[in-house]
Amino acid sequence: FFSGSRKERRELTMHPPLDRPHPLCEDVVKALRLCHETHAWSKYFGACNGAKIDLDSCFRMEKDATRRANFEQAKRRNKHLLLPGGGGGGGGRRGPRRKPPSSASGTAPF
Repeated sequence: FFSGSRKERRELTMHPPLDRPHPLCEDVVKALRLCHETHAWSKYFGACNGAKIDLDSCFRMEKDATRRANFEQAKRRNKHLLLPGGGGGGGGRRGPRRKPPSSASGTAPF
């Protein structure tokens, strides 16, 4: 369907909804909306591609910043779950691992 490279195909995809707040990309969103309003028909032939590429790169930066903030928040939140020795062998939310019950006679219960 597309004959271009993967990067070109990615740039041709639709952007996320512009109605929700994008604090880092507010001016770029306004520029794309203005371009769409002023170029009613030529926007379909690539008149607003520059603004769209700028918007995609800004959204990528915004997503990366959100991802980094979420990762740091998760590290702080989960800090108490890690053991001092660096191992992951118990002691988390469920508590330490239990040994299976041993039978006194060493035979099967039936």
